[in-house]
Amino acid sequence: MALLWNNHGLCLWRNAGGNANHWLGFRLAGRRSNRSGLGARVRVTAGDLTAAEVARSGSSYLSASQQWPLVGLGPRARADTVVVDWPSGHTDRFTAVPANHYYLL
Repeated sequence: MALLWNNHGLCLWRNAGGNANHWLGFRLAGRRSNRSGLGARVRVTAGDLTAAEVARSGSSYLSASQQWPLVGLGPRARADTVVVDWPSGHTDRFTAVPANHYYLL
């Protein structure tokens, strides 16, 4: 992947570490008036790991942020719990979620 940063030269990034680690991705469809799920907070617990991501939108010069939360799990093959706090105040909870998938919530 080649990147060009403002006021910097071209950089080439290479994944030399392989794909040995696990991850979880979430596409948040939202409810009622907020169909995009923007603003929802996803909290993942897997063993000793706790991570949180927020579904957001934004962009910058020649770029955009990923709207779908993505959480790295390292060597853990599943999440013990996934909690989604929606902007409406509703909370969803999921347990024993297998890794290496995108989930539509």
